Amino acid sequence: MSLDFDRLPNQQGWIRESNRSGTAFSVDGTKLIQNSIGRGSFVETFRMNNVIDPDKHFTLSFTARYLNQEVVSSTVSTFSFVVYLYDANRRFHLAFGRSAFQNRVDTSVFNDYRLEGSFSTGVASLYINDTFIRDFNTETVRDSRNFIGFGDSTYTANAHAELTNFTFTQKEISAVPEPLTILGTGTAIAFGAGFKRKLAKTKKK
Repeated sequence: MSLDFDRLPNQQGWIRESNRSGTAFSVDGTKLIQNSIGRGSFVETFRMNNVIDPDKHFTLSFTARYLNQEVVSSTVSTFSFVVYLYDANRRFHLAFGRSAFQNRVDTSVFNDYRLEGSFSTGVASLYINDTFIRDFNTETVRDSRNFIGFGDSTYTANAHAELTNFTFTQKEISAVPEPLTILGTGTAIAFGAGFKRKLAKTKKK
């Protein structure tokens, strides 16, 4: 699943949720722009329902930059651009604000973000520009729906942020061989090699 940048997300099947009628999002053919600066206590997000298989390994990749922030109220979270995944009262989310990924990366320029993991393990790893940053555990939330979403999800801050890539893929979780299976395979290979050497010596005689 991927996002196009010639149409707004709600014109591509995403569900728009907001406390206002006017949108803070626009597109220019190459990127999706969120600019909620000056809109007061504003919320606008987009979500795609029922796309996450909790038993599969997911990769969420996006390219973004976070240009500006306006704090409306500092009493709660001031992260004003968020990308998130929800399933059955659990979530993974990446929140952008002035303190996001502090001292790790300049969020005002475009960076490649990649979140890999699964809900079945409850762990996801964050990479920025192919460099491992940290692991995340799922958080418990009240929302029991299954969806992917992004946007300005807090009333306490607004932001100017841009996306130029957004893709989500899933694959079966690879089974890790049991230690005894690995040992058995190694023994079989060693036995086969030894048998071939013994057979070769027999033929020479």
